[in-house]
Amino acid sequence: MTQETLSELELKYHKIAELYDLAEAMVATVEGADVLDPKAQLEVVEPLIEQIGESADVLCEEFIEVAGKKQNGATRRMKIEGALRRIYIAMDAYAERAKAMGANYGEGVRNVADAIVEKIKLQVEIIISVLVDYVDLALERIMNKKHMQELKERQEKISLMLYAAERRSAFERGA
Repeated sequence: MTQETLSELELKYHKIAELYDLAEAMVATVEGADVLDPKAQLEVVEPLIEQIGESADVLCEEFIEVAGKKQNGATRRMKIEGALRRIYIAMDAYAERAKAMGANYGEGVRNVADAIVEKIKLQVEIIISVLVDYVDLALERIMNKKHMQELKERQEKISLMLYAAERRSAFERGA
């Protein structure tokens, strides 16, 4: 692999840091003038916003370490996987809270933050595709099967990585 330029590393870092912007966009969305009950909306999204910020801190810090020094220790991998896992758990918990809120307001009501949450999910997938170049991530420790299938469908690089891991596992069982 060729040495990455500083600007290439900065672009990858900014893909991770984009989580901060998405969290801010979520706050702006639920506090918007067209939202009927901003306080209730904020209660639904606040735990997710907090988790996005905490996980983004860890992911940015760990990216600097693994990309800058090419250190791929088990501790770094565990921190990265943990931060990503907590985002997926927070998104699932958000979906449950939004569903419960929708039930209170009637059938077919969508939470105003749903579009931002979908953008966060897509950004996390991009971040995973960046990080797999530096860290040997185990996706089954990060996300559930539903999220993994969505990721495989949208990220060809991840799909190829999972295929190679399955082949390696099958080979090891047969050997």
